[in-house]
Amino acid sequence: MSAAEIGINEEARCRFEEDGYWLGPQLFDAGQQEALAYAVDEVNAGRYETGREPMARFWSPGDDPYGLHKVDNSHWCNPVLAEAVRNRQIGRLAAQLLETAAVRLWHEQILMKPAGGRVSANVAWHQDYNYWRSSDRPRMLTAWIPLQEVNPELGTMHFVKGSHRWGWQAAYSHFGRYDMEEQERVIRQYMPEGETYETAPVYLEAGRVSFHHCLTLHGSGPNQARRQHRRAIAIHIQADECRWCRTGDKADDHKCSQEMERLGKRYGDKFEGEYWPVLWSGA
Repeated sequence: MSAAEIGINEEARCRFEEDGYWLGPQLFDAGQQEALAYAVDEVNAGRYETGREPMARFWSPGDDPYGLHKVDNSHWCNPVLAEAVRNRQIGRLAAQLLETAAVRLWHEQILMKPAGGRVSANVAWHQDYNYWRSSDRPRMLTAWIPLQEVNPELGTMHFVKGSHRWGWQAAYSHFGRYDMEEQERVIRQYMPEGETYETAPVYLEAGRVSFHHCLTLHGSGPNQARRQHRRAIAIHIQADECRWCRTGDKADDHKCSQEMERLGKRYGDKFEGEYWPVLWSGA
């Protein structure tokens, strides 16, 4: 299927606008899934085929083996991952969901949740935009690609349906914490009056892609499987009109903000350059 043949129908658009996420098509076949899983393991192990370091590592060999393995911009390290991250089909779908003419990469992560059921692999409830506010507008989403079938046993993502309409709230995001029930109590305290707290687990076949808005609350519990690790790629995407801004808090420390500063950019400039390649343009 070519990029030009993929499109968002009205039902999909309504689901994304109503729920804050949409479960999209399968884009990677069995052979591609196997190659991507191998590439994820290579980068996790610190073996970089290109010779280039990732943007950041949040787990390294020798750390807690049951903890969440997370590496940012692994596509710098491995050409198989680079091809997947720059997939124009994903870019076109993202542009249609954001209703914009062009989208760029924000950054990307590989995530491996080890088997064994330890809470140290939890991804606590959070809004992605909490960490991305050096972009002046929440015109951003994530394309999430599992490399094996996912369900609650394997620690799949859960979404809080419709939470993207609640706006950004600092109290919603606790990425590094493990007690998700305590987080839920905090979220309920701050959620808008009259809204409903409804969570939905993601059931998705390997190689399919799901999309969620940067304000949609999401998280995942432990991988309860005895042997099967849960591997996924998260491609974070911005509308081309996003601009650099100052937040005055920890969001200014994000690597994308630091890169803009290194490049000598000014607040109000677009995120342009090697860090943020165009993934799709309808021009």
